[in-house]
Amino acid sequence: MVLGLDSELMVSQQGLLVVFAAEQSLVSSLRSAGYQVYATDNAHTAIEQAARHHPDAVLLHNTDQLNLMVESLRQLPGGESLPLIVFGPVAHDAIQAALEIGIQDYIPADYPPSLFIQRIAFLMDHAAHDSQLRMTLALVERAKQEWEIGVDSLSELICVLGQDGRVMRTNRTLETWGIAQVQDARGRTLSGLLNYRFPALAQEVNTVLGQCWTQLQGGIPIDAELYEPTSEQHFRLQVRPIARNGRHLEQVEESMAVAIFENITARKQTDMALAEYATELEQRNRELDAYGHTVAHDLKSPLNLILGYADMLATFSPEELAAEGLNGLQKIVQSATHMADMIDQLLLLASTRNATEQTNVIEIDPLVTMALARFEYDLFERKIAVEVGATFPKAVGHAPWVVEIFANLIGNAIKYIGVGNEAPSIRIVGQRVGDFSRYEVHDTGVGIEPKDQDRLFQMFSRLHPTLADGMGLGLSIVHRMVTQLNGQVGVESSPGEGSTFWFTLPYAG
Repeated sequence: MVLGLDSELMVSQQGLLVVFAAEQSLVSSLRSAGYQVYATDNAHTAIEQAARHHPDAVLLHNTDQLNLMVESLRQLPGGESLPLIVFGPVAHDAIQAALEIGIQDYIPADYPPSLFIQRIAFLMDHAAHDSQLRMTLALVERAKQEWEIGVDSLSELICVLGQDGRVMRTNRTLETWGIAQVQDARGRTLSGLLNYRFPALAQEVNTVLGQCWTQLQGGIPIDAELYEPTSEQHFRLQVRPIARNGRHLEQVEESMAVAIFENITARKQTDMALAEYATELEQRNRELDAYGHTVAHDLKSPLNLILGYADMLATFSPEELAAEGLNGLQKIVQSATHMADMIDQLLLLASTRNATEQTNVIEIDPLVTMALARFEYDLFERKIAVEVGATFPKAVGHAPWVVEIFANLIGNAIKYIGVGNEAPSIRIVGQRVGDFSRYEVHDTGVGIEPKDQDRLFQMFSRLHPTLADGMGLGLSIVHRMVTQLNGQVGVESSPGEGSTFWFTLPYAG
């Protein structure tokens, strides 16, 4: 059954699509974005719709019928250049197989609709652009008198090169890009022409042509992506030999090739943004996997302890409860407190994932005092000496987060101060280092092996699980907060010689 609207009832703003086996939500999103969509769950119907309506692109779900459908679509009139986009699960083998049969792109099925639509628009624009370039080359070869009509209006810079590699003619884009006047271009080399406006690009063009000129003379085209660091722009250079035949011989006998410069900066930025999003998504998926396994494991232990002691207390007689119950209740309270601490840490970690807290100039001294106050009992009980620097440089930050950063570093120092430490101590100092304020928490604890220091700030990383309870979230929370406040965090340590955890924040004079 075809779910799309009749063409008489709908005017397409973005293009016409045939969609096979897509979720209704995706179809609705495409229509909301202005596409005319013919959607069906039947492979035969999808091919019929493509043959009837000549769509701008066809979206196919990755099913067992994919190979047959692609083959059938390619056999349609114009099907060899019809953009075919496949969506489905992210699996290397599936993606590789799809690309090998000639599809234009493979989009993960769980992409957000907005990114899905952006990708489709980009691919359709790219396909249309390639078609325009092919048409442009045909116009150049067909007749010189059509040059002004068909070429000067293009956004690409078009240059006809002679047998000696020098420019014979360019389009008006030369002036649009601020390189030179069209009448001044003839007889100059490509690199010499570009040098005034794009000096680094001119050098790259000179290198590419020098390396590939022989293959160009042999009829092999040149295609290269170049970067201009001065203006931070990306370009695509295509140099294609001009075809020679009896019909056009007089027009092309002096010329050799057509060079096409395309500014692809916007496309590169889109690709980089998509790559960054994919990397971030992959990182988050790894974090979620670790989160699920660790949380389930770490919360289960104290919960089992609570249930065990509660069940035991339920079996006691009144006399036994009076005699033994206090110890059981203390264990239950300790386990429940442990669970509450873990949940608090998880909530704090979640709150920093996408937080954009307001920053301002903050005094550090009172924040250190607040952080130390949380551990007053632990410091007294374990006889840990504390030394605090006289003054701390101000910083630009978010005060509640900075308290949490100091508290996590102090708590970490207390946990790993070591059993049997004869002179346990913690020292907290700060100083200005260039444009940053640097704060340090030193301890005389067990220290850390150099090979283990790189994973200290990863989620759920615990180097000494026998010395202290916890989920390994404290330092990852510190890392996330400091990073979002435009600072850095690190550690300096040697086994048996204690550790120095440090972090920086932008200095505020």
